[in-house]
Amino acid sequence: MYLIGVDVDSVNLVCQRRRTCKPHTFKTFPNNPAGHRRFIKWATQRGHSTRVCMEATGVYSVPYALALHCAEDIEVAVVNPKAIKKFADATLQRGKTDAMDANSIAEYLERMLFRLWYHRLIV
Repeated sequence: MYLIGVDVDSVNLVCQRRRTCKPHTFKTFPNNPAGHRRFIKWATQRGHSTRVCMEATGVYSVPYALALHCAEDIEVAVVNPKAIKKFADATLQRGKTDAMDANSIAEYLERMLFRLWYHRLIV
């Protein structure tokens, strides 16, 4: 199983993929529908199931979370940004770059309880 931490902003998705006993992989995708499709293909390559964690960033993360929610073999967790910040502080992360944020999110995913995100349609 892949564990992927994603730092979401208005332009890019900075991703860190982790797998047991393998080096961590960073990759960046555009935050648009084409980038979401490319991410899904990358995340599920070779038939691996995947858990993805991202911060709730409102209008930037919802379309991406919905695309992942509809994809096969991907489970999504959308986490309060304050929880990720407190976790990064607790692990003594001092810098603030997109790659460092993706690393913190991936580490959070690896260590903390996974809570599956779902979209509730309100009619």
